[in-house]
Amino acid sequence: CSANEAAIAGSTRRIRVIYEPGVSEYPGVENAKYRLFDENGALIAEGTTDHDGVANLPSDFRGKSTLVVASSLSATVQQSLNLLAPDEHAPDLVVTMKTILGIHSACSTVALETNATQK
Repeated sequence: CSANEAAIAGSTRRIRVIYEPGVSEYPGVENAKYRLFDENGALIAEGTTDHDGVANLPSDFRGKSTLVVASSLSATVQQSLNLLAPDEHAPDLVVTMKTILGIHSACSTVALETNATQK
């Protein structure tokens, strides 16, 4: 899958990595690897998601960046971001990992959570 060039602008620093519906009893992807690069390609942060598929990006970085998320048996996703001033009440950035097995393989996706409850 190719990188999504349309940047997602947001104030969240929390990413939530989930499996596509029907793949797992537990939707959160534990130990998904992520990397955040600045617009020049320099590594800003990297790590893995927790048991619930959650990770927090650095709150001190603002500006254009690229998020890359990978997990075994799932299509790696690369997404352009424009990180604004942090807001702990902003909706999560949800990364949906799609399986790469079988004839119905699809690209993984990144989107701001749309049905978020107030935190």
